[in-house]
Amino acid sequence: MGLLALAGLLALFSPFLGTAAMIVGLALLWASPQWGSRHKVIGTVTCAAVPFVVVVGALALAGSRIGPVELLLIAGFSLVVPVVGAVALLRAVRR
Repeated sequence: MGLLALAGLLALFSPFLGTAAMIVGLALLWASPQWGSRHKVIGTVTCAAVPFVVVVGALALAGSRIGPVELLLIAGFSLVVPVVGAVALLRAVRR
């Protein structure tokens, strides 16, 4: 769970480390019998949403249609969404 939450943060600083952390975290999540398929899908979607938004942001930046507010939104999204996914998985474990 923590690895999935760190994947978004690592992707901002090092795309290679962020991608590696995301792949390892997702492999561990799907191999674990502790969570049901619903929670596995939630973890996967929240973890995979960050690279998608970063790629869309990079394309917008390449087209010069992105400003400081959009960059802050991308950074905030990259930090908050994986943490929300990890918290959802933690709550599922407690139940």
